[in-house]
Parts: sequence; C-alpha cells; structure tokens
Amino acid sequence: MHDDPLSSQCSGHLVITKISPNFTGEPFLRAILRYRMYIMKIKGKVKIPDYVQLRDDKFTLLAYFRADRPDKALTKCGLEAYIDKIKALIEDLPFGKIQKLEL
Repeated sequence: MHDDPLSSQCSGHLVITKISPNFTGEPFLRAILRYRMYIMKIKGKVKIPDYVQLRDDKFTLLAYFRADRPDKALTKCGLEAYIDKIKALIEDLPFGKIQKLEL
C-alpha cells in the first residue's frame, strides 16, 4: 500500500484517484484509505431515528449519521461519489448486522 492518498492501489476497497483542491476532509480520507470499512444500520426507537455507522477494520467509528439523511455526512467524509450506492445499500441493509462496505 502506498502512503499517497492519490494512489490507485490500496488494501481497502475505496480507491481515490483525484482529490479536489477545496476538499476539507483530507485527514479523514487519509484514514479511511488505510482500512477496510464496515457499515451497520441501527434501529431507532419511538422518537429516535434509525442511524448508520461506518467503521474501520479495528471497528473505530469513522462516521455516524441518520439513515434517512446520509448526504451531508458522506460529503463531509469525502464519499460524495458513492452517495447513491451507499443509500441503496442502507435501504437493503438489515438492522444490527455489520457488513463490509465495498465501493
């Protein structure tokens, strides 16, 4: 694996080939490029909505956002190119099951 975040080769499943000069989440992006990511959907209760967690291979929390509003959180994380794919995955994902995120 290369330390360069622009590299097209990495051990994880997320491959970034170009980063916008205005991108503000570079430290986060560098972190997720080093790891495989996992996704889990958590069932909310009466007034608490359903949430989604993104975790790395050591299960450190990378992102936590409402299942019905992932756009802003995924954009902040640098995953805006994968929003549609992640939204579709969230809809089909059963509650409480951890699944490897392959983008």
